[in-house]
Amino acid sequence: MASYGFLHKVVCGSTNGNCRNTPVLLANVDEGHNVRCCSDNEKTGWVKKAQCDVWGESHIPACNSAKTYAEAEAICAASDARVCTESELLDDCTRGSGCGYDDERHWSSTTAPKCTDDASCDDGLPCTADSCGIDGKCTNEAIGCGKLVACGSTANECVGPAVKGADPGELHEV
Repeated sequence: MASYGFLHKVVCGSTNGNCRNTPVLLANVDEGHNVRCCSDNEKTGWVKKAQCDVWGESHIPACNSAKTYAEAEAICAASDARVCTESELLDDCTRGSGCGYDDERHWSSTTAPKCTDDASCDDGLPCTADSCGIDGKCTNEAIGCGKLVACGSTANECVGPAVKGADPGELHEV
């Protein structure tokens, strides 16, 4: 069972990305996700989209995947920038900014509010029971969904959910 007291939203890198059907999920700050940074000031070599008020970049100074939220903040701060907001990522402000991350989720600076009911704790995974505690913290517990399969990619190359239910007759790598 996982209990999450402080969650941030992780957002699909592009409205055309493979994760576009579930573009926003909640993530514990200790999980590893990709980093894209935003700047309110013009930065040479950074992407500036017409619909956005910020410049965005993924190659800071190298591609950064599987980073905690604290690491993402430090990476962006070192470039005199910040972690992008949920809205900036959903508006495609960083789309095409490098590293081939458009099909993957990225840290946003947008925190999840404390939960108010079980539905506000939905982690987007099909085989978990999500509940809200009286302290406003979410608890996500694995439930019996039969056979589960998980993406084993260390390069965040999964298409669809990282964990999902599978028919017992399906064949998968072990």
